[in-house]
Amino acid sequence: ELVSSTEHITKGRSYSFLTCWLGQGLLTATGQRWKSHRKFLTPAFHFNILQNFLPVFCKNQRNLTEKLQGLADGRPIDMFPIIALAALDNVTESIMGVCVDAQKYSQSEYVKSIEELSSILTMRMQIPFFGEDAIFNLLPYKTRQDKALRVLHGQTNKVIEARREELKKANITTLSNSNDIGIKNKHAFLDLLLLAEIDGQKIDDESVREEVDTFMFEGHDTTTSGIVYSLHCLSKHRDVQEKIYEELKTIFGSEMNRDPTYHTDLVRRASPLRQDASRCAARRLEVQRNVSEF
Repeated sequence: ELVSSTEHITKGRSYSFLTCWLGQGLLTATGQRWKSHRKFLTPAFHFNILQNFLPVFCKNQRNLTEKLQGLADGRPIDMFPIIALAALDNVTESIMGVCVDAQKYSQSEYVKSIEELSSILTMRMQIPFFGEDAIFNLLPYKTRQDKALRVLHGQTNKVIEARREELKKANITTLSNSNDIGIKNKHAFLDLLLLAEIDGQKIDDESVREEVDTFMFEGHDTTTSGIVYSLHCLSKHRDVQEKIYEELKTIFGSEMNRDPTYHTDLVRRASPLRQDASRCAARRLEVQRNVSEF
């Protein structure tokens, strides 16, 4: 009952450390704000919109494959940072409409700021003393966190401002007349945020920035974890790996280097690897509940 509840949705204490970056985005929001934002954000992930980003995913996949080929020398490698950069390329271009080329420019200020902030926030979640603001604010990590936040928030605000100006010049004011400009191309998610209304009011810039940052974080962090775990499982089960390879050869034939299509129903053996895992998220109950007989 608690797991499926749409009422008890307040996240646990660990999520509070993310608010400096994500504000009250969908991941950290609760109550009516969460419900209303979830409702208007859902259309951005419709299959017909997502399939338009296939060329973006294919382009970044080719960059990833090229990098992995250079590392395939029989020695163990840490896949997480490699996949994280590829996922970051996908999510920045599909959500913000901006190509950061993280795989090629992994030392850029934006990419390093994401890595820095992710590391600090993870540390705050794992080390109790660092989780206390009174202690954390006295440490050098606080200065490093603030610097990373300035870079990330500044980049997001810059993209939002530029896209809002483009919509203004094109006289696009509602979602119904934005198809040719954004909803059917690379600005789908950002346009939805800038043009959608809640209770007849446009969403303010701060809320737009919070949602963009939220999906930037969720989109590359969780995706990276899922892909890396899948690759780890495949490395431990060579028989399954071989079956998937044979399946791909059956589909692609002699054109193994061509870009895939979005007809993933043909990939029957690989499909179970991308099935959603059972979510285990901490939450805080704001009303008293009985557990069993206690």
